Amino acid sequence: MTDLLFDHRLRALRRDRAARIGTELVLYSRAFDDCLDRLADIRGDFGNVLLEGCPDPAWPQRLNDSRVTVVDPGPVMAERAGGLCTDLDTLPFDGGTFDLILCIGILETANV
Repeated sequence: MTDLLFDHRLRALRRDRAARIGTELVLYSRAFDDCLDRLADIRGDFGNVLLEGCPDPAWPQRLNDSRVTVVDPGPVMAERAGGLCTDLDTLPFDGGTFDLILCIGILETANV
């Protein structure tokens, strides 16, 4: 087996440090706003949404009438967003559970 490229324990520690000292949201917010703009052009309903990585606890409410499940690798960041702390490489959900998955600023550190 090869060594993993990214250290997810270290990533979680860094995300929690950012949550404690205050996350700089400029780029995260821009990416999230861009996703919302694109979703506004799509007809249909996304009843179940998975939001992977949530540095701003206000994001789930901005997804309107959807049921939003938040996951984040950092325990502090996950708790602040009302979500579940989990490693994004091994999510505890069955395929087909969600109608939409948004991954903001964290997908680039996946080892899969």
